[in-house]
Amino acid sequence: MILIAFPSWGDGIIYARALRFLRLLKLFRYIRAFDIVWITLRAASRQLAASFAMAGVIIYVSAYALYFAEGKIQPENFGSVPRALWWSVATLTTVGYGDVYPITPLGKILAAFIALVGVAMVALPAGILASTFQTQLHKSDKK
Repeated sequence: MILIAFPSWGDGIIYARALRFLRLLKLFRYIRAFDIVWITLRAASRQLAASFAMAGVIIYVSAYALYFAEGKIQPENFGSVPRALWWSVATLTTVGYGDVYPITPLGKILAAFIALVGVAMVALPAGILASTFQTQLHKSDKK
């Protein structure tokens, strides 16, 4: 009935209906594991913030390193720090699209090292969360 009177509201109503799934979030209150997840995130927030800050520094340092190693050889791919930043983010997050890659020996050596650092960079927050979750789970079992 509303759609007949206001036909332009049709899209808005469709989007509003799509948001009904948010009601499922109420279930999180009744499941103990979700409680522990929120407690874990709060307990590990400082360590996670430190690891994400460290990741940001590593991303910028690796972008600058590749810019200096490859910038003059491949100006279309590494000719500026923001272009090198794209490669750095893709490599350090272990996505590795393959659209941009180093071709000089120094660039390849740096890229191999940076890729290994990326694996550790992704594993660090996962380890922090897993350890804190286990601790919180153990604490809740004692109660």
